[in-house]
Formats: sequence, C-alpha cells, structure tokens
Amino acid sequence: MKKCLFTTALGLLTVCAKAQDLQTVTTNGNTTTNRVVLGSADDGFSKLQVNGGVALSWGLSNTSNRPPITNGTSCEIRGKSTSYYLDDGFLRLTAGGGTNASTKSYIDLSGYSNVPDMQQNIVFGTSALERMRINAVGLVGIGVVSPTARLEVGGNAKINGPITSTVSDPGIGGMIVLENPAKKTLGTARSWKIMNMSGSYGNSLQFWAYDSLGCSGGLCASRFTLMDNGNVGIGTSTPQSLLAVAGTITGQRVKVTMTGWPDYVFDSSYVLPSLSAVERYIADNMHLPGIPSETEVVSNGLDVGDMQQRQMKKIEELTLYLVDQHKQLEKQQQLIQRQQQMLSELNNRVKELEKK
Repeated sequence: MKKCLFTTALGLLTVCAKAQDLQTVTTNGNTTTNRVVLGSADDGFSKLQVNGGVALSWGLSNTSNRPPITNGTSCEIRGKSTSYYLDDGFLRLTAGGGTNASTKSYIDLSGYSNVPDMQQNIVFGTSALERMRINAVGLVGIGVVSPTARLEVGGNAKINGPITSTVSDPGIGGMIVLENPAKKTLGTARSWKIMNMSGSYGNSLQFWAYDSLGCSGGLCASRFTLMDNGNVGIGTSTPQSLLAVAGTITGQRVKVTMTGWPDYVFDSSYVLPSLSAVERYIADNMHLPGIPSETEVVSNGLDVGDMQQRQMKKIEELTLYLVDQHKQLEKQQQLIQRQQQMLSELNNRVKELEKK
C-alpha cells in the first residue's frame, strides 16, 4: 500500500451527525459525512472513536535509519490547517478532562504561525496549565513561557546527581553564573562567575565579579582563587603559598602554631651574649643579632610565626639582662648603705674629737 492504514482512515472521515460502521463507509467510497466508531463503545460526539490499539507501520526494521523529515504526510499523525500542504497547523494530544477541563493533561504541537505563542513549539501541560515548552530554536522552559537558554527553570530545581559544565574556551573551562538583577549600581557585583580556569589564568577555580558594564569599562575582577595545588588567593590570582591575601586582614584572634619556643634562653647552660658584644654587632650590621635586616624583610616578606619566636628570644634575653642589672644594683645599694653608715660613724667621731 502506498499510504498507511491510519492515514488513509483519517482521509476518509469527516464530521457527521451519527455513527456508522466501517463497512458502510467503504461501500459508499472514500468519504463520508457520518461519524465512524471502531468498536462497541460510542461517546456520541467524536468524529473517529477507536476502542483498542492503533498501529502505524513505516515498513522499518531494527537496522533502519530514522526517516527524514519531509513535507506533507507519510506514515505520521499531522495537525494541518485549511490546506493540506500549508506549513501552519496545530495538533493537541490530551488525556482526561472529559467533564472537567482542569483535570486534563495535554501536549500541544504547533507548526508555523504568525502568533508568537504558537510559533513552531511543543507545549506540555497538566491540570490544564502549561508546565514546559520547547520553542522553535530548541530552547526549553520549565515554568517559563519564553526561555532564553537551552534550559530555563522558573522555580527551584533538584538534581540527584552531578552537574557538569564545560565551555569551549579552555582558559575558562566549566562555569556557574549567579545573577542578581537588583544590583544595578556600577562597581557592585550584579553577576558572579565561578570558573574552572587554566592557561594564562593558571590552573585554578576562580570567583569573578562583574557589574552591568562588565569587562567593557566596568567591574571585571577575580576576587578569590583556589589553585589546583591547594594555594588560596584573596585579591590575587597567583597565590604562592597556602593562603595569600593582597590587602589588610581584620580579625579578633590569630593563632599561629609552632614546633618550638625559645625557653632554652632560661636554661643554665645558655650563654647570654654580653651587652658590649651586642653593641658591636649593632654598630656593624644596623640590626639586632638574630633578627632579619630591612633588606631581607622587604625582599622576602615577614614570617609572623618565626618573627614572634625571634622576638620572644630577645625579650627573654632582655629579661636576663634586667635580672643581672637588678642584682648589680642591689649590691651597689648595699655597698652605698655600708658606706653611708661608715661616713656617719666617722662624722660622729670627728664631732667627739672637736669637743675635747
């Protein structure tokens, strides 16, 4: 047969006032003005009612390729307009809603149309309300009538599995974008982008901030960087240590763990440098012994933990110097007291001698 059975049946049937059997239709020719019911049940108004399955055969096997999309109708169901070959047309598949439209689930398929809502799209609905649509260029909207992306969801989304993002630019890699249209002031981050970057950006996960102008003269900057090697940068995209901050850090407490502490200064075996030796070192080097010079600090930075340890050593040494000075002052004070006592005694003897 040149045409499929179902297509032929559709071509033979049009609106009629009452049902008749298929034998009467075929006896009278290819057309009828009556309704056609295939089966024993009749709802009393459908143009064609089938009580049972409907099979369409394209004559394909399990090794056949997908048939091409062609004009007209071959072995398919097509919603058409007033002319068989016009590109516009509409087909709705429904279930439920026999007496109450709010219980109806449906799929609408639209061909070419001058009405934007009907222009070459597929709409899926439940409870007589649209839930999802695919527009003419393949954009999918769930809860969105006019999607602007491959998938746009108007509401919460829950995904039980990984989300994978890739970008054709290898320097940017995968990307997550967080938008806030309410942030309209220039210099405020209307958009945050989280990107798995490489190339000139370095192998890293970076957080970038953009205002409404973006990289065309507005805010366009990396704010936070997590390198593949674990280094973290705040205000810098090239951290050279586990945490690099390009700016001021404000906090209430900072705890630095150490592997040692200079309490050995108080050990009896520790040789305390003489103050004269310290004086000579300062004169020759212009900094304390054991403390980095200005040149070293400017070139290499300052290790807070190490410096705290070095400073504590100097504090403990100063304490020993003070203790030693205190002992010397006590001895001197005792000597002065003895000398004062001797002077007082001598003064008394002189007075006695003067009386004689």
